[in-house]
Amino acid sequence: MNRKNTRVGRPCKPYRTTWGEYINGLRKRGDGRWQIVTTGATFVEDDERLAVARFRRWESDHQGLSVPHSGETIAEVQFKQQPNGKYTVRAKKLQSVSEIPEGELWAWFREQLISRPEYAAQQTGIPELSRLADLPRSEPSPTLKSLGKLYQEHSEAKPKQVRQVALFWSRFQQWMAGQDVKTLNQLTPALLAAYGDSEKAIARGKRDGGKEGGSLVYLKHRFNAIKGVFNFARKRGVNATDLRHALDCCAVLEVSKHRRMLAPHPISRADFHTLLGQATDPCMRAFLLVMLNCCMYPSEALALDWGELNLEAATLTTSRNKTKIIRIGVLWRETIEAIELLRPDVPAPHDQPIFMSREATRWSTKTATNQFRRLRKEVGIDHSVKCADFRDGAYTAAIDSGADLTQTKLLAGHATGISDHYTMRKPMMVRNAIMGIYRAYFGENAQG
Repeated sequence: MNRKNTRVGRPCKPYRTTWGEYINGLRKRGDGRWQIVTTGATFVEDDERLAVARFRRWESDHQGLSVPHSGETIAEVQFKQQPNGKYTVRAKKLQSVSEIPEGELWAWFREQLISRPEYAAQQTGIPELSRLADLPRSEPSPTLKSLGKLYQEHSEAKPKQVRQVALFWSRFQQWMAGQDVKTLNQLTPALLAAYGDSEKAIARGKRDGGKEGGSLVYLKHRFNAIKGVFNFARKRGVNATDLRHALDCCAVLEVSKHRRMLAPHPISRADFHTLLGQATDPCMRAFLLVMLNCCMYPSEALALDWGELNLEAATLTTSRNKTKIIRIGVLWRETIEAIELLRPDVPAPHDQPIFMSREATRWSTKTATNQFRRLRKEVGIDHSVKCADFRDGAYTAAIDSGADLTQTKLLAGHATGISDHYTMRKPMMVRNAIMGIYRAYFGENAQG
């Protein structure tokens, strides 16, 4: 190394390595050479790690410490800790005993691992040490907050789903913050299991003296949202190792498959006609008829487009959003007349919704059910009657009429084993089930 006269002035700042460590007494010049600040000596080294190791070796040599040189072969090295916290190092070849501060000892070990990995592997009996240079550089573990933000800003899900996932994730993040967990690598199966137990207790109403009950389906959505955020980040190329670990931990977030059996609650014939008779709004009248005629839940009826109806043939062909199974139906005369009042003056595109709001957008389930509740209140019907009762009434009436179970399943959108392309061509397959519903709610004078 060449020596230069050092300049007197402002102390040189410690060199900061790419892995975040500060090295006092070393700096990198603009020409790419390394300089020892105290002497002004410079040297050339392309590898930053080796440059730091070389500087530490120089430091050890000039502090009078007998740390073995990189080029020397050592048969055996023995270490013994002294009461003063230092170590005694005995190297057979050197035939000398020196007291070395613990920091310098680890500096020497580090130099060997960086500059002579095969030698370090041979001396320690750990063959993996020789492959340290091939290991990928570790990246910081993502924070739970950053994953939630990533999902909110880049997810292509519907806005309503994004808002719901954000709500679930915020609660998950708050619970974990209470356990002093902020990053993925801090997650453990035990922590996730404790979180799951906490949420289940709330869902069942067992916390704070709450009433027994609660929605386990809602709890399942909550757990799926958490797994969904992890999966979304994984597909975006975020730290795959930590995300795989987090998803493995989420295996404990399971909801019991045991479900409380709910008895069907079909709407009565009297209540149906009371509601239908007082439904002055064309949209509401058609809505009530479609739900009963086609055995649909509110969201399923509101999802219908004009391209799924053939009013001339009095048939319906669509698919159920929940199961993606083709479902078919035959429309009553009353249903067709009600839908005709909603038909636009100009031919509607096939994907235009049948049920439209005043703002010319698809009628939302929330808006439709709120209007149904107002109508129910106006006619004095008990609040226990709900929109879902129309589907229960249709299904029950179809079965009671003696219709084939396969027909009823095709009408309700359940799997039957019949191929979809065949079902789409034969809407009249469910005519007997449809007529059974009509007879139950309109009397024996059914359509021919």
